[in-house]
Amino acid sequence: MYMLESVVKNREFIERFPSHLRQFDKMLSDEDWKIIVNLVEFLKIFRSATEVLSGATYPTISLILLFRVEIAAALTEFPNDCQVVKLMKQRMSQSLNYRLYLSNSHNT
Repeated sequence: MYMLESVVKNREFIERFPSHLRQFDKMLSDEDWKIIVNLVEFLKIFRSATEVLSGATYPTISLILLFRVEIAAALTEFPNDCQVVKLMKQRMSQSLNYRLYLSNSHNT
């Protein structure tokens, strides 16, 4: 996540480097940039959940259900999602119940 955010932030320099060396085949296409930006947007909820649930100075167990709901919502496919993100969402949706299982006692 941090690496992808850095790539987006430094796009101008990243594009300039292969151009300066005349290695145009190494440059990222507009579609590549769209994928990277789409991935950054999609992964934000996971960064947030990881940071909050990794807290060592406060209880986090009560936050798991909240983040499960947010993650489930984030896995909804949108028309502007690139194919890479759509595929990630599909695969993550399939394993959500395994990774963040809800028993009947959680529903009451």
